[in-house]
Amino acid sequence: MGEFRMPALGADMEQGRVVEWLVKPGDYVHRGDMIAVVDTEKADIDVESFEEGVIAELLVEVGTTVPVGAALARITQTPATGAEPTAAAPGTAPSAPRAEPPPVMAPVEAPVEAPAAPASGFVSPPVRQLAHRLGVDTDTVRGTGKRGAVTRADVEHAAARKPSAEPAPAAAAAAEPEQSRPPGRRVRSSPRARSVAESLGIELAGVPGTGAGGAVTEADVRRFAAAAAAAPLT
Repeated sequence: MGEFRMPALGADMEQGRVVEWLVKPGDYVHRGDMIAVVDTEKADIDVESFEEGVIAELLVEVGTTVPVGAALARITQTPATGAEPTAAAPGTAPSAPRAEPPPVMAPVEAPVEAPAAPASGFVSPPVRQLAHRLGVDTDTVRGTGKRGAVTRADVEHAAARKPSAEPAPAAAAAAEPEQSRPPGRRVRSSPRARSVAESLGIELAGVPGTGAGGAVTEADVRRFAAAAAAAPLT
């Protein structure tokens, strides 16, 4: 058991008077806690405890003057009543972890299938009508379109290659100026016109030229082929 004694609060202090007790028996004090107010004839000073424990007994009444070093109170390590220092109240139990909502799955879009390409030899209704008008059998036409589809150009080329029993009036009229050409005269034409004429099976000698000096141009060849294709069949 320890004792709390009147401290020397100044070099010339010989005694002090207890002005006020800041604790009572049974209180638990820590080292450095203020437990009394002492009058030193110069000022009232708060006096701190130099020990830790429970105040067992106050030995000096308020207003009593005692010399420096006199015992003012007894401090024990265990309470006089047998009670231990009050422990801090336990904190509230930690709350349960917050349940996270299940992840939301984004809807998966079904892949969009691309439209099927026309089968080999496909003939659209407009092209079929043109072939019927020109008297072309589309089953014998080799398609140059996507995946072998028959195009208008395929039908027109097939019609231009088709032999006719009687030349079309427009073609005959177009060929009339050629009659004035001297036999054996070389036909003047552009390289492109000659290539197109060969692809369409047209003789350049029968195509009237509108180019410089009567030269046959690509436009002349295509005009001649279109006129032949438009001629009625007999």
